[in-house]
Amino acid sequence: MNQNVAGSQDYSQERQVAHKIKVKAILDEKFVKQEGMLPSYITHRGKKISRVNIVGTVVAKDVNELFESIVIDDGSGSISVRSFEKNGNFQNFALGDIVLIIGKIREYGNERYIVNEIIKKINDRKFVDLRKLEINLSELKCAPEEIKESEDAAEEEIETPLKKVFEIIKKLDSGDGADFYGVVKDSGVENCEGVIESLLKMGHVFELKPGKLKVLE
Repeated sequence: MNQNVAGSQDYSQERQVAHKIKVKAILDEKFVKQEGMLPSYITHRGKKISRVNIVGTVVAKDVNELFESIVIDDGSGSISVRSFEKNGNFQNFALGDIVLIIGKIREYGNERYIVNEIIKKINDRKFVDLRKLEINLSELKCAPEEIKESEDAAEEEIETPLKKVFEIIKKLDSGDGADFYGVVKDSGVENCEGVIESLLKMGHVFELKPGKLKVLE
């Protein structure tokens, strides 16, 4: 579904910093799931981390009716990276390719994964070596950095149109997704289509099937 509106307002909240860490840390640290649109996170070396920037090798690919995915390995562990937009983001990447991934940490059941925002192929091996050195030097710091109050405030600051449409999608979803036009009708939010697009891009919502929206739990 493509509901882009020319000149539409961008309702996306300010993105969290994408931290450069090892896959092992993503898998090993405790996952804190927050309600609504507050970003879920892990705590690593004193930081609340909801978005990550990782580099790894593609070791598996999969496509199903809900999402497409790849599995990447950075030498410390392997993790699934998923795209619910099903727009062919992963089709140009082959097993053995080295990629840079930026995305949000999610957990469903006992499986932890990353919702893809950006994927880029890395052709220069020196970049991989530099990233490993960068992370290793960061982990040599003796004392963990304190969590800044501004980071906590950013997590709590949610724009009203986003939250309202998000809650309506949850309310109208009886199991097979909320009807797109039903959400637009019930929300009363100006440029609701643009708000929904922002929620899709941010990874809070995905299309279960054309015209059916579902909150990403």
